Amino acid sequence: MEYKIIFNDEKLLKKDFSKIPTDIVNNIFHKLEHLSKNWLENLQVKKLNNYSLCDYRLRVWDYRILFNINENEIIVFRILHRSKLY
Repeated sequence: MEYKIIFNDEKLLKKDFSKIPTDIVNNIFHKLEHLSKNWLENLQVKKLNNYSLCDYRLRVWDYRILFNINENEIIVFRILHRSKLY
């Protein structure tokens, strides 16, 4: 099953992307594409406990993609450096 990637707040995500180096942005999009094909196979996905914004995170180098999963959608909330996230 393939999931559709949806960005929750595009303005906020543009701000997040502007702070990330371009080579890592390419890796992030590659990981999102892989995630959309089958998120259960991705070993870097972790379920978050006691985090109000979202339920899951995906690690890409030192950055974290915060997202939720609905029936056939992956909703991306933020992409932050790990130092800013926790």
